[in-house]
Amino acid sequence: MARKDYVTKTLSLPNGKRKYIYGKTEAEAEEKLQEAKMLLRAGIDLGDDTTFGEYAQMWYNVYKKPKLRENSKASITNALNVHILPYLSALKMQDVTPMAIQSCLNHLSNSSKSLYGTVLQCLRAIFDSAVDDNLIIRSPVPKRLKNNGVTKKKLRALTIAQEEILLTALEGTTARLFVWFLSKTGLRRGEALAVMRDALEIADPDNAVVKVHRTLVFIGTNSILQDTTKTPAGYREVPLPRDLAIAIKGELCKSNSMFLFHKRNGEMLTETAFRGMWSAVTARKTPPPLAPGEKAKPNKHPWVKRIIDFKVTPHILRHTYATRCIEKGMDPKEVQYLLGHTDPTITMRIYADYCEDQQREITFPKVRKAMELPSEAAN
Repeated sequence: MARKDYVTKTLSLPNGKRKYIYGKTEAEAEEKLQEAKMLLRAGIDLGDDTTFGEYAQMWYNVYKKPKLRENSKASITNALNVHILPYLSALKMQDVTPMAIQSCLNHLSNSSKSLYGTVLQCLRAIFDSAVDDNLIIRSPVPKRLKNNGVTKKKLRALTIAQEEILLTALEGTTARLFVWFLSKTGLRRGEALAVMRDALEIADPDNAVVKVHRTLVFIGTNSILQDTTKTPAGYREVPLPRDLAIAIKGELCKSNSMFLFHKRNGEMLTETAFRGMWSAVTARKTPPPLAPGEKAKPNKHPWVKRIIDFKVTPHILRHTYATRCIEKGMDPKEVQYLLGHTDPTITMRIYADYCEDQQREITFPKVRKAMELPSEAAN
């Protein structure tokens, strides 16, 4: 049915159906008609009613799902289900415009660069595939779009004193060995949780190593043990300090579990079980300062001394390990291997941050001394 006050043009499609094209003026309608004819000549099926949601699901099943690791699948499905499909799912692929893409991305303005980049990358890949499949003639994702996510604050490695405070605070908890292990090996959380007996060579504590060749991934309520690492460079051997090797040996003697870190029944950890273990850390953190008029929250663990007054996460412990290596004079290639980095720029960024902090500590006192007035220097 023709729209009122619009000029209507009719285009016959190869399947015998008709497509109606509308314009506010004769010139606009004719321009759209010629554009539609051009699309037909280019092989685009103008009668295709595939929605973005339908095509995105096919794209994931055909191009992504068969060759991705579980954690990568989770990242993409999260981007699709939470940040893309609610905004674009019902639109026909041929009706998605650059404005619709920008509208979809606007809600991510306060999100991390990592999330923003994943969503943008998914959008580009989906529409590039649609072009290859002759569903559309060009991608509606503007090339000028950049990653506008928020840059995370620079990680701060723990000082040696803070490491000692942390281990002291966790004495007697199951989290202590985990924290100690991460800070002295630099393994990623998933790599550490996947360590099994066959990955540990600790018979001779002076030459002990851990072999990294598995990853434990949490997907929803499931724990998935992968016989792969995050990247090809993740396969590596990391030396263990003597005292840590002895502690690990003692821990393994207490259990029949195949895992170094495990549930009480010996099975591999679930995300819930891991959070329960890590709660030993959060329970010992000092509470933040109260705002004016704010009442203190009840202490759920009144018997626990709250002496950890610094931020600590598994990734910060990995960063701490890297910093200790740099402090001992290791070169970037050595640190890159120990951390399992494929991209040396990631390792160099840690180096740059460390050198910047060191420069501030060395240079700033010199500047202050140089800027003192003669009378102040004399005093």
